[in-house]
Amino acid sequence: MIRGFFWCAVSLFLICACGGRGPSSPVAHPSVSTVEDGEALIESGDIAGARSVFEEIVAADGGNARALYYLGFCLSNLGDVEGAITRYESALRLDSSLNEARLNLGLARLEKGDITGAVAILEEAVAQEPDAADAQLNLAYAFEAAGDRDRAREGFEKAATLDPEDPDPLLALGTMAMDDRRFDEARKYYEQARQVAPEDGVAAFNLAQVLIEKKETARAVELLVSIPKLESDGGLMATAGIYLARLKEEELALDLYRAAVSADPPWPEAHILLGNALARKGDFQQAAGHFEKYLEIDPDSPRAEAARQGLEACRKR
Repeated sequence: MIRGFFWCAVSLFLICACGGRGPSSPVAHPSVSTVEDGEALIESGDIAGARSVFEEIVAADGGNARALYYLGFCLSNLGDVEGAITRYESALRLDSSLNEARLNLGLARLEKGDITGAVAILEEAVAQEPDAADAQLNLAYAFEAAGDRDRAREGFEKAATLDPEDPDPLLALGTMAMDDRRFDEARKYYEQARQVAPEDGVAAFNLAQVLIEKKETARAVELLVSIPKLESDGGLMATAGIYLARLKEEELALDLYRAAVSADPPWPEAHILLGNALARKGDFQQAAGHFEKYLEIDPDSPRAEAARQGLEACRKR
């Protein structure tokens, strides 16, 4: 899930709520694993392992609503959104009070492009828990996707009030202001987000965009360079590098591309960016190595032809 001005207009935040206790199934069936075992695996980052645990529980006890919810959560994280929707719906049929399942069902429908269905489901989630910041936030994203900017802004403001420690509603409000070219307002929200979450790379990146618009280039460069040291991924690092290159900071851009290919997770396309940048410097041997690496990683991607052309050009030099 990505956020902010130059990222996805709708950020999807899956609600896990590990450790929460929902109503138990009225009939207990024997199972080797427990819901708590699966929760522990989710918290450790082993989503595939957690999926296996919840599949085992559901196979033994198809009436375990919480296990069905968690199975949906795992499937969604593993890319099976349709499978996740089916499990969330099953969980809610068994236990209509399981609001985290309702929230994630709304987000899954939003991801599938069913904006009307997502709004309806997320409105139900807010009605059930009007003081839940995550419910207000995700309904606001759905309103934004539906083009209802007034209700989206209202939802983001409510979420920011309900959870002042969450940078995401502030980033969303900054994005809306940026879209309207209200740069001073966007700057205010992004600076607030940085105060709340100083290690958030997206907040730093978005603030840098405002500063570029405000012609405060030196500070923008400083923020872009800091992104590999913050909470960020390879895609964000590489994008920061692109903007550094546009600001004529070629050496700094190279550092960001290198960070992007070394990140966890890495961003494979950064090899093409790095190869092109090195070729412009005349370092054709290293450039060729990065084009080759990209082709090794993803030989059938739409970007592969660009990598092949870059590699061929470098070999001719």
